[in-house]
Amino acid sequence: MDPADFRRWYEAVSDDLYRYIRRLADSVDEADDLFQSTLARYLGSGFDSNDPTECRRYLFRIATNLYRDRKRWTRRWSLGSLFERGSESPEEQYGERIDVRRALARLPPRSRALLWLAYAQGMEHKEIAEVLDVAPASVRVLLARARKKFLSYLEGGAK
Repeated sequence: MDPADFRRWYEAVSDDLYRYIRRLADSVDEADDLFQSTLARYLGSGFDSNDPTECRRYLFRIATNLYRDRKRWTRRWSLGSLFERGSESPEEQYGERIDVRRALARLPPRSRALLWLAYAQGMEHKEIAEVLDVAPASVRVLLARARKKFLSYLEGGAK
């Protein structure tokens, strides 16, 4: 890919991809690392398609897999994270008001990803299934559960 082609490709995919990764990641630094790793993995993969939808799905899948790998590794090797949680409930920590960002942050990573891909990225259930490596038939149910939990967090319920 020559520099001009790369620039066009990067401008076409970077914003949506970064926003998705930022919703998955726990910090901006982690999101930046995942974003760079995703692009490097994609460019080194030899994936060759002129279909922008296929390219996008493949990028999102790489990002999702890298995030999962990182979380698995972190969970396996970092027992300290079990003791870092404060004793305050989210309501005590943030007061009465819980905004969308905080409600999303309380969701498990897969639920955040489901909601983001469906509503922010406008992906179909089949595309979401491919990105998250779940059965297409389960996306509807998983998305409904994620929505329900998200709304309960917005309303100040569910712990």
